[in-house]
Amino acid sequence: MAAQSTTGTLTIAILDSDALAIQAICHNLSRIVPQSSILWHTPVSDLALQRCLSAETAPDVFIVDMVLVDASVIAVCHDIRRATDSIGIIGLTSYDPHVHQADLAHMGIQALIPKARSNGAIGAALRRLAQGRAYDPDGTGLSDAATAHARLTDATRLWQPLSEREDEVLQLFFQGKSTAQIAEELTVSRNTIYTHANRAMRKLHARTRAEALAIWRKYAAPKP
Repeated sequence: MAAQSTTGTLTIAILDSDALAIQAICHNLSRIVPQSSILWHTPVSDLALQRCLSAETAPDVFIVDMVLVDASVIAVCHDIRRATDSIGIIGLTSYDPHVHQADLAHMGIQALIPKARSNGAIGAALRRLAQGRAYDPDGTGLSDAATAHARLTDATRLWQPLSEREDEVLQLFFQGKSTAQIAEELTVSRNTIYTHANRAMRKLHARTRAEALAIWRKYAAPKP
């Protein structure tokens, strides 16, 4: 679970590309949760993952701006949660939390806070996460870190192998190509591409294409 460090200070790390937003978060945290400390912040997803999975730089709580959510950021949160249950993950969003609901289970986060009410909610969320619990006042189905970790660890054992064409379609989507472009390249209809993508999503137990791509990128993509 996301318990406080042995020093009694709750260490926090931030993934956000907006320097002003990072400054605001740091300022608010020092005021709302004085026993917290910013361990590090970065705009780079891969660097955030590396630091979270290193014993020397792993925080108690990891905060990510949900505006950044794409296949790579979903994969970062997923990889952190699958690797450990000792880091609580908080998402900050500018939208209704339910907009992100399809990706939340795969990301394994413990709190999703609208930025409009982050000043009051983030303190409550940090206290819940420090106790190893989830903070979910909006009812988006979030789990505590230990439960999410167990679910993601078990889920990888249940995936079915992709067909050669399903794998090819996901690879082309990962390259940023549209459904129409992929259909033209493979000389098939758009409906055929939708069928291959949907089959791949079912096999990977993904509820969105972004979630399927995050899983595929980490575990199912052909290795060089």
